[in-house]
Amino acid sequence: MADRSMQCSVGGEQMLSGVVLPEESVRPSRLLRLPDVIFRVGLKRSTIYRRMEAGTFPRSRSISAKCAVWVEAEIDEWIHAVARST
Repeated sequence: MADRSMQCSVGGEQMLSGVVLPEESVRPSRLLRLPDVIFRVGLKRSTIYRRMEAGTFPRSRSISAKCAVWVEAEIDEWIHAVARST
């Protein structure tokens, strides 16, 4: 992993050692568990699942029989969309 002290932001992109990289390639998306999603969006579990069913919240993925995760980039985009609409 690159040393963060060597990075700087240039117009929404990251620059590392003189090479401009898209933001996504510098900070890869993670998988978030439900407690992380609840903390980040400020909604309760039931509201998250209700909005998923309605198609107004990112869908979770099952990675095992008892483990659901959300893609961090999709949660971030949802947060930005909500912020833009208010």
